[in-house]
Amino acid sequence: MKRITLILLIILTAISYISISLFPTNLSMQSSTDNVENKLEALEKNLPDILAKNPILYIEYSILAILIILSILTGLIILGWAVNKKIHKKDIYRFSVPEFKIPWGVKELIEVVVLFLFLNISFSWLSSSVIKYLGLEGTTKRFIIFGNLLLVEFLIFLAVFYYIFIKPRTNLNIVRKWKENLWYNLKFTIGSYLGAVPLIIVMFSISVIVANYFNYKSEPHPLITVILKTDSLIELFLILLFAGLLGPIIEEVFFRLFLLGIFKNYFSVFISIFLTAVIFALLHLSIVGFLPIFTLGLLLAFVYQKTKNILYPIVIHALHNGILLCVALMLKAGIRAAS
Repeated sequence: MKRITLILLIILTAISYISISLFPTNLSMQSSTDNVENKLEALEKNLPDILAKNPILYIEYSILAILIILSILTGLIILGWAVNKKIHKKDIYRFSVPEFKIPWGVKELIEVVVLFLFLNISFSWLSSSVIKYLGLEGTTKRFIIFGNLLLVEFLIFLAVFYYIFIKPRTNLNIVRKWKENLWYNLKFTIGSYLGAVPLIIVMFSISVIVANYFNYKSEPHPLITVILKTDSLIELFLILLFAGLLGPIIEEVFFRLFLLGIFKNYFSVFISIFLTAVIFALLHLSIVGFLPIFTLGLLLAFVYQKTKNILYPIVIHALHNGILLCVALMLKAGIRAAS
């Protein structure tokens, strides 16, 4: 019965959140998105000419391309090694870390979900009303949208932090003696991410091909849109801080520590990892990005399941977001050179 309740809760939450997020409000940045898409299309068409006229930009783009190729090649080697280990029925992780019993469950999840939906609805309505009443545009409007996102995620993080660290009144040793096997775990973490890079790229390529086949035009992520559009150093700093550090911490504590822990009480480890990755991808609200984000979610849960240490999924998540932010900044430089 609890399994059915949990699955229904997941479905209803996903539907509710997607409906709320896709419902047209004054928080929409559609005009900004269209403008950014036009600039990206112009950059794609004129890239050879732009690079020919800008030697520094040519060097930067060349270095980026070389790093991507090296990452793919390294990832393929690691994937081959991992497959060989599996064929010979050997574990790719050296240590066996015991599970720990979590003191939270479905009741706490329901409370967090209700709080999340309430905050998302109320804060979106409040922000939309403020923007409409004051007629805000540009940087101020983006600050309010970004602040709304940051505040909701931070309050949910506080609720989850309460259920994990404060309410149980027990030492769960969540970080699991972080100095123990530190270098091995870091090598395992980075190696796992590099091994997943070819898969993430393949999933993204498949998504783009299918989207183009059905003439579906995807929108860039709102944070990427802001990076490409803004000239404010404060905005850029806040985005880098949130996406590069705060976001990974908040999301990993919720998805891999809180949510995955609940799922493992009712399902097998494989199903729990799969469900967590599906929800993780759905809540990013990107049709084209679903498969690569789902693949990333599988990787993050896999690394956490092996190490039982939330620090290492946070490292991967921060590294991945950092790479995407670097690509966005490179695109921004290209757009500036084209204008």
